[in-house]
Amino acid sequence: MLLIAVASSFRFGFQIAKQTALPLAPFWLLRHRCFFSFALKLFFISY
Repeated sequence: MLLIAVASSFRFGFQIAKQTALPLAPFWLLRHRCFFSFALKLFFISY
């Protein structure tokens, strides 16, 4: 259940990021890394 929510939110964020990928590429990479670590923390806490 949690994995599905994380995957759907990640896909939604990826669609938004693709629209603004060219002007905001470095910021998107930073946010993507932060979001990935945040998702990992959530996964380990709930596990």
